[in-house]
Amino acid sequence: APGMTTIQAVGLMSTLCSPEAFADLTTRHGWTAGQCEDWTASALCQLLLSPTANSNAQLPADGTGSPGPGTPPPTSPEARPESV
Repeated sequence: APGMTTIQAVGLMSTLCSPEAFADLTTRHGWTAGQCEDWTASALCQLLLSPTANSNAQLPADGTGSPGPGTPPPTSPEARPESV
């Protein structure tokens, strides 16, 4: 990613993909495994790839984007973010 060292990118990726982050989002915040997977993929794309690469990412039909940590999970399957 522009302005980020390889060491920083690896640290970011290992943190977002850690078992602890997954457990926190699914257990503490009530996300489903799929929501966690979708958000993690979207966040990694946004944080690590160039803006051109991100233009291929798809947002949900409602245009809200993927939830961030601390955001309650969607209440219906229709509100669930699409995979990137």
